Amino acid sequence: MGNKGKYKIRKLMSQNRCMTAGTWKFRFRFFALLVCLGSLVVFLADSVCHAEDNTDLMFVGEDLKVITTASGREEGAWKAPVIADAITRDQIEQSLASGLSDLLDSEPGFFISPIEAGYDIYLRGISGSALMLNDSVPTGGGLNKNYNSISPYLPLESIKRIEIIKGPGSVLWGPDAFAGIVNIVPLTGKDFQGAETGVRFGSSSIEQSVFMRMGGEKGDKNWFMAISGGKGSQCDKDEYNFIRFWDSDRQFGPASPDLRYGSGSVDNPEFCDFTGNTGLGRLFKLSTSLSFYNMPYTRTAESDDLTWRESNQAFSGFIKLEGSKKYNFSSGFRWTGYMSWFDTKTDIVDLELKSRDRVLFGELVHEKTVFGGNGLITTGVSVRNEEIEDLPVWDSYYPDYFSSDNLSFLPWWDGYDYSINTTSVFGQYQHTINQVDLWAGLRWDDHEYSGGNPSYNTGLSWHLSNQWRIKAAYGNAYQTPVAKQLQEEKTDMENIETLSVQAEWEPGRDLLVDVTGFGSRLRDGYVQDPALGLSAPVNRDFYGMEVKVTYSPLKPLDINCGLSWVNGSDSDVHFRYNDYSYFENGKIIDHYIDIYEPYARAPEISFVSDLTFRVNKNISLSAQCRYIGERTARYLLDDEVQTYGDVWLLDAGAKFKNIFEWKIDADITVKNLMDEQYLQPGIYGPVQGEGVSLEIKIGKEF
Repeated sequence: MGNKGKYKIRKLMSQNRCMTAGTWKFRFRFFALLVCLGSLVVFLADSVCHAEDNTDLMFVGEDLKVITTASGREEGAWKAPVIADAITRDQIEQSLASGLSDLLDSEPGFFISPIEAGYDIYLRGISGSALMLNDSVPTGGGLNKNYNSISPYLPLESIKRIEIIKGPGSVLWGPDAFAGIVNIVPLTGKDFQGAETGVRFGSSSIEQSVFMRMGGEKGDKNWFMAISGGKGSQCDKDEYNFIRFWDSDRQFGPASPDLRYGSGSVDNPEFCDFTGNTGLGRLFKLSTSLSFYNMPYTRTAESDDLTWRESNQAFSGFIKLEGSKKYNFSSGFRWTGYMSWFDTKTDIVDLELKSRDRVLFGELVHEKTVFGGNGLITTGVSVRNEEIEDLPVWDSYYPDYFSSDNLSFLPWWDGYDYSINTTSVFGQYQHTINQVDLWAGLRWDDHEYSGGNPSYNTGLSWHLSNQWRIKAAYGNAYQTPVAKQLQEEKTDMENIETLSVQAEWEPGRDLLVDVTGFGSRLRDGYVQDPALGLSAPVNRDFYGMEVKVTYSPLKPLDINCGLSWVNGSDSDVHFRYNDYSYFENGKIIDHYIDIYEPYARAPEISFVSDLTFRVNKNISLSAQCRYIGERTARYLLDDEVQTYGDVWLLDAGAKFKNIFEWKIDADITVKNLMDEQYLQPGIYGPVQGEGVSLEIKIGKEF
C-alpha cells in the first residue's frame, strides 16, 4: 500500500459570475455613497419635521419572546427583521431536555443527529449550516465543516433563553450566518438573585454532575456566575483491540504488527463549564465563558475486525466587553469587543494532534430613530482577526493503513496554519407604516476569501388583524472556506439564497398556530467526508415547511406540537477517492475512482409533541413524543446506500418543587420509555440510538 496523493478540487465558475474585484468595488462605493446621501436626507428631513422623537425604538423592555440576535438590540421576535423565535427560560425549565441538543431537536426546522463525538446540527436539511453563538460570540472556527464546537454538556442552568433565526443573517453577523443562527443568551444578575446548587445523575448522556449558580443585583449593578462539571455515560462500544500504530519510538513507518494489538476500554467523557458576567446598567457588561470537555469513543474498521480508541478534547472560551450609550433622545452607540479561543487535542490510537484557534473582534454600531420614531437606521463597522495554528488536514484516510500487511507506510497529514483578517461595514433600515414593518440591509466583508461578495436582506411584517400576522424575508449569505478548501485551488465561497414566508394565527390566548414555508438555493456547496475529503461543488435547491402549534385547552394543560418537512432537488455528491497507489518508473502513481453519495442525511419529515400538566404549583407532569423519519447514508466501502428506518420515541417526566422539609426541587425523567432500538447514521458508520435511560436532578435554592 502506498501513501495517498493529493487531489485537487477545480473551481467551477461560469462566465457570468466572473465579475472582477474592481467592478464589485465600484458598485459597493456607489452603493455606500447612496446610503450616505440617503441617510443625510433622512436626517435633515427628520430634524425639520420632528424636533423631538416620541418613540424610543433603540431600547425596549422585557418581553416573553424578546430577542437580540436579529438587530443587536432587544426587540420582540415578531418585530425583528428576520424569521425568529426564542426558547424562553420558562420553556427550558418545563422541558424534559438534558442539554442544548434536546432543546433544539424539539424546534421545527432543526434535526440533531448523534455522531461518534457529540452531535451534528441540521437546519432546514443542511448540516453545519447554523451559526452557533454563545452570548453573541461565535464558537469555534474553520476547523471542520462537520465539527460542532458547542459543548455537548453545556449546562441549562446558566441559560436565560435561546434565540433562533431561520434564514440568512449575514448582514449583521457576517459570513457563516448561513441557513440560520442559534444564540445562547446567559442569565444575568437581573434575572437570577440568590444561589442554587444541585446534582444530576442517571444512565442518560450525563451520568453524574454537579452544578451551582449565584446572582445578585443592586441598583444598576448586577452579577451572575454558574459552574458545572461531571462525567457523561460510556459508549456502548467501549472495548478496543488496536492499541499502537504510529509508534513514537520510530521515526519512519508504523509499529510492528506484533505490537499493534492488545485490549483496553474507553473512559467516561468528562466536562466542566463556567459562565460569568457583571454589568453596570447599559453602560457596560463584562462576560466570560470557559468550557472543557473530553469525549473518548471507539471506531471500527469497515473491512477488518479492528476497533481502536479516539478522543476529542476541547478547551474553549471568551472574554467580552460590551456596552451602549445614547448621546441624545433618538441616537446612540453600541460597542462590542472580545477575544475567543478554541484549543483542541485529538487522540487517534497512539497519535496526539493539537490545534489552536484565536479570534480578536471589535465592532461599533450607531443607531438613530427617524420620522418620529417610525424609522430606524443601523450602521456599523467591525474588524476581526482569526489565527489558526497546527490544524491537522489529512490527505489520506488513515484506517486504510491499519491492515497487518502494511509494514512501511504511514498516512499523510499536515499541520496547517492560516489567518483571516476581515473588515466589514454594514447598514440596515427599518420603517413602520401603520401595521406594516419594512426592512432592508447590506453588508460588505473585505477579506481575501470573500471575493467581494455582498450580503443582503429585505422583507416585511404585516399585522393584518389581532388574530393574523404575516412575515416575509429574503436574503443571502456566504460561508467561509474550511482549512481543507484553503489547501486546494482557490474555490468559490458557498452561497445560499433563501425566501421565507411565515403566517401566524392567534384566535385567543389558548391557541397559537405558526406556519412557515421556505425555499433555498445552495450554490457551490461543499460536503466534507472523513474518508473522501471535500466534494466537488454542489448546487441544490431546498424547500420545506415548518408548523408550530401551542394549545392550552385547560389552564393547567399545555400542548406544543412541531412538524418539519424538508425536501430538495435530486443531486448526489461527487467525490474522487484515491483507493490505491503504486510505483511506476520510480514515481508514485495515484489511482482514483469516482464515488457518489446522497447529499443529506437529515430526515424528510420529523415531528415532536410535548404535553405538560401542572397538578398544582409544586408538581407538574410531562411527556414528549418524537418521530424521526427515514434516513439514508453511504459509507466508503458500502456497495449500496444504507437506509435507516423511521422511529417513534417517547419520554416522560415529573417535576417537584419545595418537597420535604428541606424544600428541595427534584426532576425525574425517563428517556426512550418504550426502549426502542434504532440506528442513526454517524460520521464513520451507524450509531446506536440511546435506549431507555433514567435521569434524576435534585437542586435547592438559598
